[in-house]
Amino acid sequence: MKKILLCIICILAFVLPVPSQTLFGTTFNGGKDGGGTINKFIPSSNNLIVVKSLEGLAAHPYYTNLIQASDGKLYGMTSDGGINDGGVFFSLDASTFAYTTLKNFDNISGSNPLGSLMLAKDGKLYGMTSEGGSNGGGVIFSFDPSSATYTKLKDFDYTDGFSPSGKLMQANDGKLYGMTPAGGINNVGVIFSFDLLSSTYTKLKDFDNE
Repeated sequence: MKKILLCIICILAFVLPVPSQTLFGTTFNGGKDGGGTINKFIPSSNNLIVVKSLEGLAAHPYYTNLIQASDGKLYGMTSDGGINDGGVFFSLDASTFAYTTLKNFDNISGSNPLGSLMLAKDGKLYGMTSEGGSNGGGVIFSFDPSSATYTKLKDFDYTDGFSPSGKLMQANDGKLYGMTPAGGINNVGVIFSFDLLSSTYTKLKDFDNE
């Protein structure tokens, strides 16, 4: 009986088709209004499908990769557009292509992100904006997909770093690490860490011209 069952499993494994791998990405320009697009690409058929033209109240995802959270949805940001023209934070259902604007960036909570999100071990998404915040130099923020809650964690300033771009990363110690291209003692940027447990920002290194 075990041999028969094993053979049936082997036959099923051989006969059932393997789902094609699907890739999602964004373009900075193009689409109906030239504001960029969200695309689906199927490598097995070289088929590229535009699933969303970013237009009107969302435009230009600048250096932004989409990232999939634990709820299965894809998340991303645009650097322009939105009701405050500071970009938007959005989600895309990978199955239905339903697009949802979750946050309109603004001068208080951060605006004009120039990078990607990252998914931390706590299940939250973390990112940075290049402008906005209390000092106008951008912020670090978190987004909890389970509650759709956006939280500003850090306001950048000239001393601790200014106008960050790019993406945060989480190291083995659980802290987030990143860089800024401006600010710091020499105004050429810093390396920093952010402790998620204590919400502590620490400047680790001031860049210089040497």
